[in-house]
Amino acid sequence: MRLSHHARSRTYDAVRSTERGAIVKRMPRFSLFLLPAILMVTTAPARAADPLAGKWLLQHQEVGGNQTDSNPLTLAITPSGELLDFAFIVTVQNQSVVNLKFSTPLDGTESEVTGGDGKKMGTAKVSKEGAAYKFLMEGPGRPAVTTRMSVSSDGRTLVSESDVQTPSGDSLHTKQVFTRQ
Repeated sequence: MRLSHHARSRTYDAVRSTERGAIVKRMPRFSLFLLPAILMVTTAPARAADPLAGKWLLQHQEVGGNQTDSNPLTLAITPSGELLDFAFIVTVQNQSVVNLKFSTPLDGTESEVTGGDGKKMGTAKVSKEGAAYKFLMEGPGRPAVTTRMSVSSDGRTLVSESDVQTPSGDSLHTKQVFTRQ
């Protein structure tokens, strides 16, 4: 097939390698410009992953200013649409056990907290305040815990600081340092 000069000026040769050699296809030049436009319209805008999202392993814990040992603890935070799914996983006798979990947006909306057995333990509210995250966790028969989390500028360390009022009326401060896995 012989194309006119006008038809040739609107086409380009796209060469695609195959096992048998090269195949030359003719494609209108406007297709080159149309393809990026279609991709821009049909591709949903990519939302940057929240810095808090990831798998975090507890490295260091202080309760009331004293370093304390703990069973290995992993904090798994996974994006799920507009929510973040939180799972606190402890390792006991080489078995990973979900201690508590909840899913929440970062706007302070109250969300249900469940134990590893699926039973409701209380509620959590999480909000983002600048580069930090504020948590309020409450439940029947449990003191309210206020936690502030922040991710280091390099994204490798998560620091969690919690304050709780004990039944005796004392304030107890806990600091946990996690590293990204």
